[in-house]
Order: sequence, then structure tokens, then C-alpha cells
Amino acid sequence: RRRQLRLRRLLEALQLGPEGKAVHKNAEGDVLSARGNYEKGRVVAAGAGLGIAPNNQPGPLSEAEKKFLLDAIPWLGDTTETLAP
Repeated sequence: RRRQLRLRRLLEALQLGPEGKAVHKNAEGDVLSARGNYEKGRVVAAGAGLGIAPNNQPGPLSEAEKKFLLDAIPWLGDTTETLAP
């Protein structure tokens, strides 16, 4: 329950700006991860603490977290695609 509350607070803090696009949402429509342009570059944000174990200590990344980060790399480095909100 404590982890759920902590995650809920983090999710509420993740708000899309005008250049942002939701990548993942939960059933309630909360944005779990987003991507967007920022100044002269790009940013990917996750609303949950990646690599945080249930005891709130650093832990190994889950397979889903690894996939999320690895999938973000090509998009972050692509200078040819323009992102429409």
C-alpha cells in the first residue's frame, strides 16, 4: 500500500507540457511516461521511480523498465523526426 501511495504521488507530478506526448498511460488516464522536445534536445520522463525496489531502495531494473529505456534511445538520438504534440 505504501509503494502504491508513493507511486500515485509521482504519477500526479508527471504533467504534459505543450511539447509533450504521452507514451504510456494507466487505466485511469494518468501519464506513466512521456517524451518531448526540450530547448534544443529531447527528453523522456517516467512517472515511476525506475530501479526502485519495493523497500524504496535501489534495485535492479525490471524487464519492462529495461525495455522502456532501451526503446527510448533511438528516438532520443533521431534528429530527423519532428515530434507533434
